Amino acid sequence: MATPGQIAKIVKYRGLGYSQQEIADAVDLSRQAVAYQLKKIKLESQELGIDQTFEKTSRFVKPDSSGTEEAREMIRILDWFETDKKSVPEEQIKEAILSLVASSEDWVPMPAIHFKLASTFLDLEGPPSSWEGGWPARLSEKLGFSESFEKEIFQLMGTLFEFEGMGTSTLTRVRATPECKELARKRVRDFNRTEWVKIFSNQTYGAVKQDRDET
Repeated sequence: MATPGQIAKIVKYRGLGYSQQEIADAVDLSRQAVAYQLKKIKLESQELGIDQTFEKTSRFVKPDSSGTEEAREMIRILDWFETDKKSVPEEQIKEAILSLVASSEDWVPMPAIHFKLASTFLDLEGPPSSWEGGWPARLSEKLGFSESFEKEIFQLMGTLFEFEGMGTSTLTRVRATPECKELARKRVRDFNRTEWVKIFSNQTYGAVKQDRDET
């Protein structure tokens, strides 16, 4: 559990633009613990307001000091109680997972999903054994995950996938439900239909433009 002093430092470092992992290293907590505290502060700020929450949790400046407003404004700008602004939209995460699992007729190991998301959103290439250390933590921060990877995937895809393992903390593999596969096929059909419309429209526009140019 984070101490009041650690919470004050979390607010301070977030306001200065530190990433969740950098804050975790500075206050000697896990990244998940930092993410949890930020979420908790966010919920509190919705009830009390950001000004009251700021004065309650950030003990590094006095409420009447000259730097209070500057620090408060910095926190507003950086959106300190949310995940990094570079985090990936949930829909994009789901699409990346679906592209892997829905196309498979067999069970997909959980590490394969982990590698897929890392290569997609961290631009990692080659075999995972060649990747620079620390990529799982960087991926979790990029995706805005605050729970274990397996639990996050379960929460994202629980209604579309079948999971195998012993509880959400030790899930080992997944496979798409029939409904999920049909949804994936429908998305492909819709995408292809949209692309054909674009191609046809571009070709038609090009032909009309050419006729006009010739006349």
